Amino acid sequence: NTRIAFKSRKGVDDNYLKLMKMLFKNGNEFALATHDEKIIHKAKTLSKKYPRKFEFQFLKGIREEIKSELIKQKFVVSDYIPYGTRWLAYSVRRIKERKRNILLLGSSLIQSQRV
Repeated sequence: NTRIAFKSRKGVDDNYLKLMKMLFKNGNEFALATHDEKIIHKAKTLSKKYPRKFEFQFLKGIREEIKSELIKQKFVVSDYIPYGTRWLAYSVRRIKERKRNILLLGSSLIQSQRV
């Protein structure tokens, strides 16, 4: 296969879902790192059909309301915290990958100020 990357968001999401289904059907322990509500919903549905030991992972400070809801539903949730000499460049790149990430960051900052 000469294709090394997916160039469209749909291609990335479709492949993520395909691999996630493989993990639920055949995996043992794994983590799902996503802020996408549709993917999270699909993971919750798959977890009922294929009980597996897995966790959801989120960038620290993003989608706190979803994290809280998942914890209430007894799912394991971890925060991912970029560190090292390139943490800022990595974080900026991740936020820029999807325009929605900028809105999520802003919303998360506002939510954290209400606590």
